[in-house]
Order: sequence, then structure tokens, then C-alpha cells
Amino acid sequence: MLTSIGPAPDGGALDLDLDCFNGAIGAPGTKHPVTISPDWQVITPHDVEAERIAEAFGGATSCVTHLDRAVEAFRASLGLLSRAERVPLQAGRQGKWGLGRGCAVVGCCRGKSFGNLAAAARHTRSPAHLAKRHRVPQEHLEALLLAAAGTWGDWEASPRVDRHIRGLIREPGGVGDLWTAGIHPDQIPTLAAVASGVDEPLPVNFYLGLIYGGVDQDWVSEVLAQHPDPDTAAWLVWLDPPPKRASANAWAAWLNFGVSRTDVLTVIDAAISPNMFLRLPPAKGSRSGRWLLNWPIGPARIVSCGPSTSTYSKDTGLTRSGHHGARSTLSTSSSSRLLGRVHPGCWWPLIAPNLR
Repeated sequence: MLTSIGPAPDGGALDLDLDCFNGAIGAPGTKHPVTISPDWQVITPHDVEAERIAEAFGGATSCVTHLDRAVEAFRASLGLLSRAERVPLQAGRQGKWGLGRGCAVVGCCRGKSFGNLAAAARHTRSPAHLAKRHRVPQEHLEALLLAAAGTWGDWEASPRVDRHIRGLIREPGGVGDLWTAGIHPDQIPTLAAVASGVDEPLPVNFYLGLIYGGVDQDWVSEVLAQHPDPDTAAWLVWLDPPPKRASANAWAAWLNFGVSRTDVLTVIDAAISPNMFLRLPPAKGSRSGRWLLNWPIGPARIVSCGPSTSTYSKDTGLTRSGHHGARSTLSTSSSSRLLGRVHPGCWWPLIAPNLR
């Protein structure tokens, strides 16, 4: 990834041919060379002093003045265009996305929603947005960006990467999808290392979630080290916010039981410890009580058949709140008492044959 950005990709000077920005001095469509030096000075064939004196006495705004402003905007935008930087994006309702607080521009995208994350990210790099953000004429900045793309390459085209990086992403064209979302290929190996226990290519959605989901990457690594699965990885990174609901060990234990993700959320939100199921008597030929999780009732039914509010408060010292149960953490002993309060009609017809 670029650590310092100069006008050209190698940090050197950038040579361009641009239409003159001052129609009063150069006829419309007249091109002239422009060089942006490594220290971002602008060099043109214009007589800079003469044009600025004329401008000071009420003459037309100099091409040099326009160029200086456009180059300043280009310099400020280059981090976004090269994917060395990103604008924070926020998820809205019904899959919509918008720009983060302080990044949306009045008269452009303040209060506006985009159909998906990629569309929102693309907007942050559009000439219209960048021109409004940096208060320069859009036609000038757009002309400069188009000319600079002759050296930098198409700003939106997927970059070429080696086979190793492509192999880290499950979907064909995944590098391009991440590029559109503002993620540089140089970041992909580092992001993939968060799921180092997973020995398969990871979905694009996993990488997007790590960047835009706001999840604790250490927590994701800890869960995946115990339950290495690429689809689970892509699911975990969009949860809100899982570390506050249960430990990584608890999440991994429930996932390793083979419980559906919906049921995992149910038991986690009910603060039911997976340890209680490990202590249950095993089925015939089973080494643990994990067979319980294969019953048709499922964890959600156990919780919904569970104790009343008074049972929570009397037996565990907790009160019900939120989804299906107490959000505070239950101790192992409290969890056992809680399961003991589940009505036998929910589970005895299914457990009895396994206890014979």
C-alpha cells in the first residue's frame, strides 16, 4: 500500500496535457502541457506573474489560479482515489448505506442514502463529490482526474494482483469488488490473517465486514481459531456487537455444537452457557451431551418454554430483558437451575429414549 503519495505513482513528477482553463487567454479546446512537480508545484507555459496582475486588476481568473485550486483538490483526493484512505461509511435501514458523520457534503450527499456499500464508496471518489468537498469547479477537477488517469490508470478499474492475493478471496472478481469498496489489495493478506485458522478462501463479505462492520478483530480471530469456517467468518464480522454478549469461547462452543446461527443468537442473548449441555448424559454411542442440540425442539424452543420472569429473578438473581432472556451473564450453576425450570413437556419425550 502507498505510504507516501506524490503526484505520480512513483512519487515523481506528473506530466499532463490539459485544455487551458482560461478561455479569455487560450481559445477553448487549446491544450498545453502541465507538470506537477514532486513537491506539488504547478508548472505551465503561462506567464504566471502577468496573469495574476491582470487578475488582480479585474481581469479573468487566470488558468494558473484555476489549476492551483484543482491540483490542491487532486492532492487532497489522491488518498481516496488510490485506496490509501477511505471515507467512513454507515449502514442504514433496508441495506442502504451513507457517508459517516462529518464526511457527507451539503448539497451533495448530506442526508442521502445509497443502494449498497459499493455505491456509497464509489460516490466518495466521484468528481462531483470531490469537487463539492474541496470547493472547486467540477469540470476543472474532472479534466485533471481524467488526464492523471493516463498515468495512474483508470481510478475504478480492478488492479492486477498476484495469484496469492486472488486466492485469498472466494469469489471470482473479488479483488475488484473490494477495490470498488475502497479496499487496497495490499490490505487483503492482513485482513485474511484475522481468520488464519480458516484454510479456505474467504468471502468478499468477510473483508467488507472487517472494514465497515466495526467488529473487534481479535474477537473474530479467537472464535474462528476454535470454529474455522469461511461462512461463519463472514457472518461474525457483521454482528452487533458480539463481544459484549458472550465470550469468544461461548460463541465458538455453540457453533461447534452444530447449532443454527439463529439459535446461536437465541441462546447467547438468553445468556445460556454451553457448559450445561456438556454436562448432560450422553446418548448411546455419544461421548457428550451435544446430541441434545440435534433435537427437533432446538435451543430457541428451550428458551421459549423456559422460566417466567419470577423464575429468573428468584433462581438466578437476574431479570428478563431484550430478546428471549436475561442479557446478563449466567453462572454455570444458575444455567443448570434455569434448564431445570424448563417444562418437561418440552424435552422429556425426546430425552427419555436416549437415557435408556
